[in-house]
Amino acid sequence: MNFRLAGKALEVEQQEFSGTWLRVRFHGRWFLPLLLLVLLLAITGCTDRKRLNPLDPANPQTRGRPTGLRVYSIRDSVFLRWDRLELRDLQGVRLWRRSSSEDTFRVVAVLSPKTTFATDAPVQYGVRYSYTITILGKDFESPPADTVSILPGPTTVVAADLSQGLVARLSHDAAHPIWRSSLVDYPDALVVDRKHRRVWVADGLDGSIVGLALRDGRFLFRLRGFWRPWNMVLRRSDGSLLVADRYGGVVARVSIDGDVLWVDDRVSRPADVAISSGGGYWVLDASTRKVLHFPGPSSRSDRQCPFALKDPVALGSDVKGLELWVADRTALYHYDGRTQSWKTVLSGLRGVRALAVSPQGNQCWFADEAGATGQRVVRVDKDGNLLALSTGWRDVRDLAWSWSDGGVVVADAGSGVVARLDGKGQEFGRYREMDFPTRVAVE
Repeated sequence: MNFRLAGKALEVEQQEFSGTWLRVRFHGRWFLPLLLLVLLLAITGCTDRKRLNPLDPANPQTRGRPTGLRVYSIRDSVFLRWDRLELRDLQGVRLWRRSSSEDTFRVVAVLSPKTTFATDAPVQYGVRYSYTITILGKDFESPPADTVSILPGPTTVVAADLSQGLVARLSHDAAHPIWRSSLVDYPDALVVDRKHRRVWVADGLDGSIVGLALRDGRFLFRLRGFWRPWNMVLRRSDGSLLVADRYGGVVARVSIDGDVLWVDDRVSRPADVAISSGGGYWVLDASTRKVLHFPGPSSRSDRQCPFALKDPVALGSDVKGLELWVADRTALYHYDGRTQSWKTVLSGLRGVRALAVSPQGNQCWFADEAGATGQRVVRVDKDGNLLALSTGWRDVRDLAWSWSDGGVVVADAGSGVVARLDGKGQEFGRYREMDFPTRVAVE
């Protein structure tokens, strides 16, 4: 029987199966090239299939290591996850850990090969831990995954990215995401209620205030009716919220359930608000550049900052509302409600950008222009004594005091980072997965 192939004859000499063979003879110049092509495709196909194994050391994507290892912490628990391996005959996963006081990694758990998560608890606060995993086969152990490290602590951080429409809860060291939420289009202000496990976020796009669950970022409610909620502060005694609606020209109090309790429209441009003792509140009026105190929503102002403010930036008070800090563009002022006395803490500053006050009200962190070195973040007490300094920042938009160690969380929109500093101004954590972080809060 004859066939034609590229102008040449293909003759089947024998047309019967004897066992498992069929003898075919090619005539012409195409035989050798075709044979080489078939062999090359076969070899390449086998090689590609082999390289698809993620535990193959020659795999260009994985180099034989498990992938996707990530970590976060809440309090004294560390949580780890990694990518699933769809392979047979695996024996287990080894979890390795090394603390900052140890020289080598040690195995802390051997887990099922189908497991993709682990919890390490309890761990010590203030100790940095590094983790990796290896995969166990019948007769091999994979190289270790890329190492991840974390410094657990008693707090977490919530940060907002204005450009991405993103709110994220981060671990204590502000380096690892716990959850990320895109439920708020334009997160303009941010408050965390630790006691009631809630995050309040002002949406500048539609003038609403959104409640999110601190645990997982789940949507709770949306309160509409504001124009541009510019700043918010938590009244810890009852979990209610004071809202400064700058372009709506009102100060409002919102209950823990998201109900508006009262509205005060006597300040034309309320740019910031702070609590005071006895149920009163302080308001920064951007139009008149004054800081006014009101005992209540129906009471006349009974006090105000006596200094001629050039460009007031922010207010901050202690948790009881006994002490107030006022950040002007070139100066810091302090008010003691017990003695009803004002004083200048610092003057001659180049351009204050943000303010964070300690829970006791006796200290603050502030961000200020520092000339050729960019911006600086400074910690001082109410007598103006320098306690800590960090330099080299580009565009600090917000600061949050860390109650656990006297440190601060910095939102640097110019660098696209959220960073955590200890009480001495030393950085120990940084989150880089934001484009334009503008708000931070410490749980």
